[in-house]
Amino acid sequence: MEPIFDRHSRLAGWLRDETIFDTSMRFRAFIRGRGVFAPQAGHIGFFWDGVFRDRAARAVAFLRGYSPGPIPPTPPTPPTPPTPPTPSAPNG
Repeated sequence: MEPIFDRHSRLAGWLRDETIFDTSMRFRAFIRGRGVFAPQAGHIGFFWDGVFRDRAARAVAFLRGYSPGPIPPTPPTPPTPPTPPTPSAPNG
């Protein structure tokens, strides 16, 4: 069993294997791949690198030893360089 902490570092629940329990040890959700699913709500978020994230990928909880910080922003894609002009046809 691993403790799950909320964004204020308070105990929010427990993780055993891929099953999530609340602090009263009631089953609440499960993890499949990187997705987190609740029985009545379906897909509720993600779990990767020890951090639980909502469906918008905002950090909402974490395991001991992991950072609850946000996902670093993706650097912007540089603009595509302009296409060079096509040379004119020779006159002849």
